Amino acid sequence: MRSRVTLVLAAIGLLAVGAACQPSDPIDLEDWCPTAGGNSLSTCTALHPDDPALRLPTNPRIGVVTRGGEAFVTSAGPLPLSLGPDLIDAGISGSARAEYATTLYEATIVDDTVTAMIAVAAVDDAAVLTSVFGGVAMEGTIAELVELDRYSSAPTLPIRIEFADAASDGRLAGTIVNADRGFVGADGTCLPALSAAARNPLVGFYTPEIWLTRAPAMASPFDDQLVLNWNEWTSAMGPGFYPSLATLAGADPLDPAWEVAPVGDPLLGPSLDLQLVDRGGGSC
Repeated sequence: MRSRVTLVLAAIGLLAVGAACQPSDPIDLEDWCPTAGGNSLSTCTALHPDDPALRLPTNPRIGVVTRGGEAFVTSAGPLPLSLGPDLIDAGISGSARAEYATTLYEATIVDDTVTAMIAVAAVDDAAVLTSVFGGVAMEGTIAELVELDRYSSAPTLPIRIEFADAASDGRLAGTIVNADRGFVGADGTCLPALSAAARNPLVGFYTPEIWLTRAPAMASPFDDQLVLNWNEWTSAMGPGFYPSLATLAGADPLDPAWEVAPVGDPLLGPSLDLQLVDRGGGSC
């Protein structure tokens, strides 16, 4: 039996092969995106405002890849990806390595299995973030500062983050709204100001202003991470809330919670446990 590493390398090889090709004729993508042309080789810059945000064409050969490269999702349902050994050496470096994160493909399907794919259209990364997280809030806990440059291993302090309505240049800005004042949480209780905590985590590089980015194939193929950025060189991440194009099509739901850990030394910055919420707001 082939190892998981071999399977993943083969899958990404399949995608890299597809990335080098284009369909010979325009393909009707129907109402897949309101801001892109109906034919192939177009880019979607804003998705449908209601679910599903990405509407896969009825053509059963057009689809997108799920998180982790587990399946190819079409309007007819998910299909397994063929991971033949001839694809292992197809090449996984460069931009093609993560192209699957923003690409619709036309598939060759043999015996209900995807054996090859050709890129037919793309979705702008900012459109993905806007569709999933634009204007929403997250609540949970953040780790406290223990001593200079060292944080506790378990998040315990209540936190609420509210996000901008739209992303730009692949970034969605957010604000920790209870950084310096109490704020009403989703359950109606008052979340205390972090500044009032004996060990306030928001010091130095760690400020109330953050932003989200998607990082597909972060350290290896299909290592898909949603990143919470504190600044240009300090971040934390976790896969639980990473949205794939299949997520937008209603077939690859986010996890119930997002465990966010600092990159590198896990105690050098604050870790967070977060959930999406749709209520709360306002000082208290």
